[in-house]
Amino acid sequence: MDASALGWAAYLPAARGVLALALIEQGELSRAAAVLERDESPAPPTTLPTAIFLHARSTLDLVEGVPARALDDAVAAGRIMVEDLGTLTPAIIPWRSTAASAHHELGDADAARKLTREEVDLARAFGAPRPLGIALRVEGLVAGGHRGIEILRESVDVLAGSPARLEWARALADLGSALLRAGRRDAADPLRRGLEFADACGAVVLVDRIERDLKAAGARPPRRNRRSPTALTPAEGRVAKLVAEGQTNRQVAQKLFVSVRAVEFHLGNVYTKLGISSRRHLAAALDAS
Repeated sequence: MDASALGWAAYLPAARGVLALALIEQGELSRAAAVLERDESPAPPTTLPTAIFLHARSTLDLVEGVPARALDDAVAAGRIMVEDLGTLTPAIIPWRSTAASAHHELGDADAARKLTREEVDLARAFGAPRPLGIALRVEGLVAGGHRGIEILRESVDVLAGSPARLEWARALADLGSALLRAGRRDAADPLRRGLEFADACGAVVLVDRIERDLKAAGARPPRRNRRSPTALTPAEGRVAKLVAEGQTNRQVAQKLFVSVRAVEFHLGNVYTKLGISSRRHLAAALDAS
């Protein structure tokens, strides 16, 4: 987004979409909405960046409880991918799952099942765990009941061996929630595992939801030590290390090829997690590990 000021704007809708998705995970819905409202990019309307932008807007609408609008954007993103770009795989944008979730919220179970089955089949053909795990998770939610639980278990198993930690956490959370609704005593285990990975990803909304479900299951959420270097994300750790070595925010930004604003954002998270208030305490806090 910063690079657009230098004329690099063709990918701007995608950058906004990705930023919005990250903000949604952190519960920053108003900021996500603001990012998605701005659209002065020259990107043509039938390109991948535009599809990513529409998918993010659809995701936000789902979270905010506007499924009809979410469905329109998900279908529009899918039209770009399939008709304009000739791309069937859900590995880039799982628009069918998003559309299926919207159909499910709107009470159209048949349309939801059709889209989830199509996405599962395409994801199996593609062969990567992340898109298959996402498709199975949504199929499980749409199916509900005992069959839904078994599909959610498959989603968890598929994602367990992949680097898609956030999607694994989400699948574990949905499995735990489904077991809780079914009155099963084994609901707490997937919820605890999901909490661990959701917390590591900084997915604040998912963490809060899992903690509520754990309490509903009669289990005490584990205490999380946020004041520890192990709580830092990889990006936060890189920024913290360089700042602790005495580099300025601008120097860190240049070294990591990010904006100064991004460095400031990461540094703020570092201070919160380590329980410090300024950079002069950073080296000691890192050494204390």
